Amino acid sequence: MKLANKALKICGNNFLLSLSKDKLQAHLQLLEAESFHGVTLEEIISEAADYGVVHGLVSHLAEDGNGNTTLASGTPPQHGKNAIVTPLTKPTIILEKTKTKIAQDIVDFKELDNIVNVPKGKLLLKKTPLTAGTPGRNVLGEAVPAKPGKDVVIKCGPGVSLSDDGMEVHSTVEGKFVLEKGRPAVHVEHVVDSDVDMSVGNITFCGSKLVIKGQLLPGFTAKCQGDISIAKGIGNAEVFAGNNLVVHGGIIGLDTRIRVGGNMTMDFGENIGCIEVRGGLTVNKIIIQGHFRIGKDLVAISGKGSIIGGNYITGGSMYVKDLGSDAEVITDVTVGMPPSLAAKREKIDAAQKKWTRQHDKVVKNINTLADLQEQTMHLPRSKAILLRNMNKARHRLINEKKKLVHAEVELENEIKKYMREAKSEAIYVFGKVYPGVNVTIGDVHRRIGTEDGPVVIKLNRETKEIYIRTMSPDEKATFMERAKKQKS
Repeated sequence: MKLANKALKICGNNFLLSLSKDKLQAHLQLLEAESFHGVTLEEIISEAADYGVVHGLVSHLAEDGNGNTTLASGTPPQHGKNAIVTPLTKPTIILEKTKTKIAQDIVDFKELDNIVNVPKGKLLLKKTPLTAGTPGRNVLGEAVPAKPGKDVVIKCGPGVSLSDDGMEVHSTVEGKFVLEKGRPAVHVEHVVDSDVDMSVGNITFCGSKLVIKGQLLPGFTAKCQGDISIAKGIGNAEVFAGNNLVVHGGIIGLDTRIRVGGNMTMDFGENIGCIEVRGGLTVNKIIIQGHFRIGKDLVAISGKGSIIGGNYITGGSMYVKDLGSDAEVITDVTVGMPPSLAAKREKIDAAQKKWTRQHDKVVKNINTLADLQEQTMHLPRSKAILLRNMNKARHRLINEKKKLVHAEVELENEIKKYMREAKSEAIYVFGKVYPGVNVTIGDVHRRIGTEDGPVVIKLNRETKEIYIRTMSPDEKATFMERAKKQKS
């Protein structure tokens, strides 16, 4: 018979044998005997075995001082571990005062306004499976089952994929990695519901679209690999769009820096710093004192449609309502010139100006020292060393001048080659062109001296002259339609 919940007297009623509730302990309690040493351990074990106590028996009895001792201790089961999901890239948590269990920790999150950019195909989460555990054995030799760990099922949002075995989560798109209500997701669009200010900080986003519903305030930067849309303008800030840029409201400030990999659309701008657009530019209202480098066409036929003051270089044509103003504001316009070639020209021009300043300074010093030598017949050692260094500097500057001349010749050849291969670009003015407008087409220049319009300003490739002719009503309708297509 096996020992059960009821204790039994053994060894001539000297001891009381009992089990713990979980049967993992067998205890002896003194009854009539004064100690456990009056009976051998072998006799006790032998009689206990008659009642089924066979596992985990002790090698000696240790009395606790109150007439109790442990005869046997079973092997407890090792329960299984729960499955856990570990983020290999820390996501942005998008939860508002909602408790979620991540890797066995309960945390109270609120929405954090930051962006975790991840590339396509990145391993984001990895699951460690549950374990079944190891069964134990009680003192009666019976197996004690182990409890298996609890499983976790990963539920995914958009932009991610779960492996077939349910153990890994990878990104399927490039964008921001978030955890929404416990579900991993990668979003290709990021929306800022406010101005970009100190509460938001600079934005760098690798997804396909960044939407800013407020204004990009001075000193801040917004970068997106794809499209950017800004609802309330830009003020002395920086924008880098890998694809298209749309700006509603104004673009203001000489410290503004914008680079656009695709096309750009804007409402109006005033006193703007450098803006580089690889595609075309569409202006819905007006630009005053802008500085633009545009790869394709500039179209300003909506609203006022005016370009007044500043510098504009386009690789394509220009379609505007009004060019310049009746105040004869200097407006420099170049069409049919890729911004890359224009940048080379500006670099060479800046280098030539710097060379001239340095050369004039060196020549002035040489002449001063030469006059001193002629007057004294002998220069002090320090002055003689200075004269020698000035002559070396002049020789170096002469070599630099040769390099600049060579670079200028190469650039002119590039421009001529481009003009031979490129289509004929022109300026189409549907309203008026005003005095103060300087026009460059290819490498030919002309200053507009009288108010005129509607006109077409083109280059005669044979005579190398820029001419202006009146635009007929039919041409105006045709060119306007063409400009609208360019805009769309």
